[in-house]
Amino acid sequence: MLGVAVSLAVPAALAQPAARPAMSAGDLSAFFDAYLPGELKQADIAGAAVIVVKDGRVLFQRGYGWADRERQRAVSPDTTLFRIGSVSKLLTWTAVMQLVEQGQLVLDADVQQYLDFPLPPYQGQPVTLRQLMTHTAGFEETVQGMWMQPGESAALGDYLRAQLPPRIFAPGSTAAYSNYGATLAGYIVERRSGQAFADHLQRHLLRPLGMTHTSFAQPLPAALAAGLSQGYDLGSGAAQPFEGVRVVPAGSASATVADMGRFMLAQLGGGEAAPGDAVPAALSPTWLARMQAPQWRLHPGAPAMTLGFWEDDAFGPRVIGHGGDTLCFHSGLYLLPEQRVGLFFVQNSAGKRVLRDALFHRFVERYIGGPPAPVAAAEADGDRSLEGSYMSSRRAEHSPGKLGSLLSQVTVARTADGQLMVSSVRDADGQPMPLRPVGSGVWQSVGGGTPESASRRVYFRRNAQGRWEMGGHVPVAVWQQAAWYERAGVVGGALAAALLVSALTLLAWPAGAAWRRLRRRSPMPTPMPTPTPAIRVLRRAARWSALFTLLPWLALLGAMGWLMADALAVTGPAFGHTLRLVQGLAWLALGATVLAAWVPWRRAAQGAGRWQRWHLVLVVAAGLVAAAVAWQGGLLWWGGRY
Repeated sequence: MLGVAVSLAVPAALAQPAARPAMSAGDLSAFFDAYLPGELKQADIAGAAVIVVKDGRVLFQRGYGWADRERQRAVSPDTTLFRIGSVSKLLTWTAVMQLVEQGQLVLDADVQQYLDFPLPPYQGQPVTLRQLMTHTAGFEETVQGMWMQPGESAALGDYLRAQLPPRIFAPGSTAAYSNYGATLAGYIVERRSGQAFADHLQRHLLRPLGMTHTSFAQPLPAALAAGLSQGYDLGSGAAQPFEGVRVVPAGSASATVADMGRFMLAQLGGGEAAPGDAVPAALSPTWLARMQAPQWRLHPGAPAMTLGFWEDDAFGPRVIGHGGDTLCFHSGLYLLPEQRVGLFFVQNSAGKRVLRDALFHRFVERYIGGPPAPVAAAEADGDRSLEGSYMSSRRAEHSPGKLGSLLSQVTVARTADGQLMVSSVRDADGQPMPLRPVGSGVWQSVGGGTPESASRRVYFRRNAQGRWEMGGHVPVAVWQQAAWYERAGVVGGALAAALLVSALTLLAWPAGAAWRRLRRRSPMPTPMPTPTPAIRVLRRAARWSALFTLLPWLALLGAMGWLMADALAVTGPAFGHTLRLVQGLAWLALGATVLAAWVPWRRAAQGAGRWQRWHLVLVVAAGLVAAAVAWQGGLLWWGGRY
């Protein structure tokens, strides 16, 4: 998927060497050759490539494995193109900054002046380019229509008008990673320049930097298409189809690692890709500094969003960068501006794991120096208000996607000795790690045996509503404390109980019939009382209510199974129709529950037994609980977007 998987998980580590070697071409070659081939084989990745730049020149670049395993075409750093996913955004943001530097765009102006469709303000506040670049415009998550099939239109304006998501946060207040926001920025470039987005970048960014093997075009031009790497789920499996991306500025670029080395040089002030092959700076020194300067952070000590890059405090020295993920390709770009060092890595298979962060950890530990020593712990207080469940700010609020946010939360708990346990902060073996307070709103991992795990931090602040918000090592989203009725345990437990009551009610129907047949066929059959008309009515009401309660959730389960088989189906029209069906069934279930609720009172004085009445009351209660969860999860909304 396009974007970044926001996590507080602890990466694998490498012990710091006794003597740090010089970062040279020879040592880099030995280092990567010793590490990557074995990792690719173990993770079942067909091919990968890496490039390192330092002090204005390329120190090392190499391809590993296969770009096309079936045809035995090896990866070449110069000619093999990879889909780079959301690393494409860095090219888009650089194009935005070029226009800002030229005075054609203004970072803090209302972007409405650049658009040809209305972008409603949030509580009177407009959207600015600075907010788009820091992912703080407040858009809720939307995935519909992000991918496209061959031959479909990729017109940015059409997509942006059709999929305009609601804004759920005040502008500038909360980071919530948004592919829509990046696409909107690309459309502004298109509108302001008077050129198609891909054409503008080709002429004003890629060509001047000498990035001749990079393109946002889909399909790729014939001259580049032959060099495109295949994408794989598992490297040992079959090649997967080309992933067409409709949100072009957010994630459609294909590039070689050699070209991405040129881009890193341009972001580090310029240099030479090879002797005599100059690469200019992407912007003037002043505007490069502004682009890479901190802009928004959750907490004064937390990593910040810059104008397009994010800081990552997992490595020790200041690192700015971006990750890129499609279904098959995974990439990472890392810059250390103070050291004038950059590394770009890409793999062409989902494989068993993504290697980028572990690889960069090893690189930093070997050549730069790892995370700082742990800070002495502050005295833990007895405040337990941090405890609870937390939902990501990168979420849907007005569509069925909300249900996923409700059921996939991070939990925070205090231990008896005052330490904090965050469910997603784990060591290299996957075990939860305790955290100690090391400052106001800052908690740091305890022990762990490695510099990385000893310095993992989470950050807390209270929002305008008085609830806690939590951040991790990258600032593209925050985790927000959920109300008690939004907690995953409450929502999941209530839904499970409601569906269990409904399922048992339906199963009791054939089970009871089978029992009655057995009793009638016994050698000494026992006379069975004939149910009264009132009892029959109550039974039918309970069965129909239970059936309709189950139907939307069974349909949703089928839709999720479809997604597991074909993840790109989520963006197609057929999946949208399926969600409309699920929502229609949820409304039907609510209607059936309300109708069934009327029955026990109407039949209470007409000869029905107490058990039958209370059983129907239980079934109706289960239906109402399921309806409440459906409302919370967006199934009882009727919007056309998700």
